[in-house]
Amino acid sequence: MFQSKSNLRQSINFRFLMAPLLAVSASGCGTSALPEADFNASEGRCYSMTPLLETLPQGSQIGSLVEVERGCTFNRVWATYAEDESPNSPYFYISANVLDGQSPFVRDFTLDGTAEISGPIFPKEAYTSEGNSAVESYESCQKLGVELGNARQMQDFHIVTDIAGQSACISTYTFNGKLTGNLRILSKPDIMMNIRYFRELDRQPYDYDADDIAELMLPVAAELNIPNRDWPSPLGKNEEQDSERR
Repeated sequence: MFQSKSNLRQSINFRFLMAPLLAVSASGCGTSALPEADFNASEGRCYSMTPLLETLPQGSQIGSLVEVERGCTFNRVWATYAEDESPNSPYFYISANVLDGQSPFVRDFTLDGTAEISGPIFPKEAYTSEGNSAVESYESCQKLGVELGNARQMQDFHIVTDIAGQSACISTYTFNGKLTGNLRILSKPDIMMNIRYFRELDRQPYDYDADDIAELMLPVAAELNIPNRDWPSPLGKNEEQDSERR
């Protein structure tokens, strides 16, 4: 683990965590009104989202990449791995996302672990709408994608391939001066595995090849524990209590 991670943590966390915090503020309830959180993804405590932690890579290192952060929020668990501790280091943001606001994984996850997510602060309908958009984007990627190894430079930006028997789609694009790769697997109807790769542009966007970015992401995808029909299952009340005790 890095000795100093503050700059990289801040740049990563700001992007992915501001949305739910802004939703809380917009509801008229400031963060000071919320109960203190008592969960720790690194120690395996994420309330009803806990089983999804097992879908993420479990090692502190993937090749030359080192784990920077591991966390969970209302509808997502994630881990970040980076090449070094500098703010501009290339990094991977790996997540398992719940697509259905009525999912048992989401239902019992709250900041204090005692009440359901409901009402204007945490609208389940918003998670479902976000999930539907994610599925539509994934299906569009599948339709536009070409098989790995067949991408034509400056013409094909979506790659389709199989990972552990699951169909994956990898999109390559540039945004805000960064090259981004986005790998998605719809592993269960209510769970999408996602890996996003970020790197500063060091040459013209048209010089990047979608096949090359896909090949770069595949070793990271091989570290996923991709859910299947029977796994993972939401914790029962007794199991959840036992897990929190551990």
